[in-house]
Amino acid sequence: MKKRLIALLLTLAMLLSAAACKPATSIVQEPETAPDSPPAEQELQMQPAGALPAVGDVMHGFRVKELSSIDYPDVDVAFMAHEKSGAQLLYIANGDGNRSFSVGFRTPAENDKGLPRVFEHAALGGNGKYPASNLFFEVINQTYKTFLNAATCPCNTVDPGASLAGKQLLKFVDYTMSGVLDPLVVTDERAMMREACRHDLLCRIAGCAGGYAGVHCHRRQ
Repeated sequence: MKKRLIALLLTLAMLLSAAACKPATSIVQEPETAPDSPPAEQELQMQPAGALPAVGDVMHGFRVKELSSIDYPDVDVAFMAHEKSGAQLLYIANGDGNRSFSVGFRTPAENDKGLPRVFEHAALGGNGKYPASNLFFEVINQTYKTFLNAATCPCNTVDPGASLAGKQLLKFVDYTMSGVLDPLVVTDERAMMREACRHDLLCRIAGCAGGYAGVHCHRRQ
């Protein structure tokens, strides 16, 4: 009887371990092809040299303003401007299998309260299309990436990402652009309070300085 009970407990423990190790479903999905797939199947092919649009051409609302090239490592560059918004786009084509993307905005700080830094976090903490507040950490841990982050500089904020899988990179683009253009922080006060600074009863009971909480608050301390 004792042996049967031990065997039953071991079986239950194995089932619970398997369930805990199973990754949660992520909105940003992993690529359909495996990381060791041939490059032709795994990656989106870049434009070959000389295949860039001509100066004056319009692609998806962006007009090509200037073309240039760099001898090493065989890079073609196209500078474009969005006709309606004025947004600037720099497209770099080469043979590197590591695809990258970055969007940046001018965010000059008016004081030392760190508001641009707060919005950098809040923009990736839920948006109209992906409302989950902790989705950024799921994206980092459950997707096929080589780099994904965000940074606030004295005059601008950037959100870069990179992946060896073209489809995964496009998912990053969709998630990032949804965050910076339609963040929940604009309409949901709780998003600002979570990332910036707030009075917190539990924090006060625990003896935190002043009873304040918030991601940016703790980092400044």
